[in-house]
Amino acid sequence: MAGARQERHRFELDGGTVALDFVNTVSGMRGSTNPRERLEGFADLVYWAEQVGLIDGREAARLYGRAEQDPARAAESHRQAIRRREALHDVVVAAVDAGPIPGAALETVNAWIADALAHRRFRTVAPGKFEASFEDDGDLLAFLRPVALDAAELLDHEVSVDAAPGSYSTRRRTTAAASAR
Repeated sequence: MAGARQERHRFELDGGTVALDFVNTVSGMRGSTNPRERLEGFADLVYWAEQVGLIDGREAARLYGRAEQDPARAAESHRQAIRRREALHDVVVAAVDAGPIPGAALETVNAWIADALAHRRFRTVAPGKFEASFEDDGDLLAFLRPVALDAAELLDHEVSVDAAPGSYSTRRRTTAAASAR
């Protein structure tokens, strides 16, 4: 099946946070007979990241090139990204349902957040002013580190429901709103 990049799919970026926009890269409701995975491969993941503004066109081209040079590594990176996305989904759904949080999913999300924090660096941009960035350590998924930190912000607040079938959204940074499972 063709992925988002090949189809030139325009993602609906209505989650209110980049973390929920990442969760929403599955079209339709999970668990139904017709969910549609939009991130079929690493190139689709890069394509999404460019749409949400995590990377620019130059960085996207560099990542497409790296994926072509090492397709096995790109495929493993894609699998890891999907694992992280689904873990975040499972944690958010459990929180919305006020049910037990799946331990393995929460551990995956925690490890992803810890990795992002371990690679975050500050630099001085003016006297008394700093800018945060992420070190380039060669990880093909480094561009998803801001998503992990956004997930940390999301999970640090009460998660509640905003009924609108098919996607997760939030109106404010302090309320994660989920609408479909």
